Amino acid sequence: MPGKKRVLDFFEDSVHIKNYTFACINVDNPKIFVKTLFEKEFQRYLKRSSTQLMVLKEENSVYYRRFPKGMEENEYTHLQNFNSREILDKYILLVIKPVDYNSISVKSLDTLIERILCKIADSKGVEIESNCLRNRKNRKVAETNLELSKDLHRRLQFYVEETQKERIESDLVRKISRQIVVELADQYERARRRGLFVPTSVKELLDKDESSNIEFKSSMCWDYAAGKKSDIPELAIAKAVSCLMNSEGGWILVGIDDNKNVLGLEKDFQVIRKPNKDGFQLQFNGIIKKFVGVINRQYLEMYFEDKDGKTIAIVKVLKSPHPVYLKNEGKTSFYIRLGNECQPLDIDTANEYVSKHFGNLK
Repeated sequence: MPGKKRVLDFFEDSVHIKNYTFACINVDNPKIFVKTLFEKEFQRYLKRSSTQLMVLKEENSVYYRRFPKGMEENEYTHLQNFNSREILDKYILLVIKPVDYNSISVKSLDTLIERILCKIADSKGVEIESNCLRNRKNRKVAETNLELSKDLHRRLQFYVEETQKERIESDLVRKISRQIVVELADQYERARRRGLFVPTSVKELLDKDESSNIEFKSSMCWDYAAGKKSDIPELAIAKAVSCLMNSEGGWILVGIDDNKNVLGLEKDFQVIRKPNKDGFQLQFNGIIKKFVGVINRQYLEMYFEDKDGKTIAIVKVLKSPHPVYLKNEGKTSFYIRLGNECQPLDIDTANEYVSKHFGNLK
């Protein structure tokens, strides 16, 4: 079979791919067989390599990339705020990888920093001039309009001065540009959070896609895939609640699937003890108590709306003043909202996030 050796070499430790390689000649539809096995193998690979991969969602595509040598996970977390594969790739190419800076590479680095400054300006609804690094007047206007910190003022000035020297100290420029980009990523996220969408109706929520503060759930207790009551949707609701509380809050719409089809709560009503809105709230309270703690119910508001003749539930999730942990079957997890998904953090990253996001807790 053409390419068999190349496939075997690439997945030399994979039993599934080896089985595919030796068996696909004898199957009726090799293309389907290949696709199915490769998807299974890829999922196994993602699971094994989850701590070594960067995952970026951009529009309808998902991009995977190994962490490059020298890049730390917290840097990636900051850069994810931009939701831009191009910014991430340029940062790795110009800042993380060894570069001997010259007029060409410095110009590329200028472009990266200026693009980030423009994104912050857009998020704040202000304008800045082009060439806002090298032109002192334009840089001062940008720093003022963007409300950059004094530390960022000094770093930008230092960056400009160092990169204008005849002999550029590459390690120094790499270090200062790294600090600048990470701090600007924080600045961008803070500006974006202040401008979070605040809906006035269900229609406005449904006009939006899932995002950093909007989540759609088909049900609370009913598993549509299995056609029966299940704990799986309950855990998914609790996970969504905890990650929004640990981030900037938001809204969960229950009775709406991922494609924004209105399913309603009728299936949930069929399997809860009290088949009405009051019973739904009681069931929701029990889920919160079970998975995230009854004390956190005070940061949640629930109300109901009719849409297309069906009842849906809207949960308004407030940002919590303290970290919220998800507990399930003796295991404790910590989630935050990244883009339109809940992201689990390992213990070290969670501790760092809690320190920065919640400040000094008493």
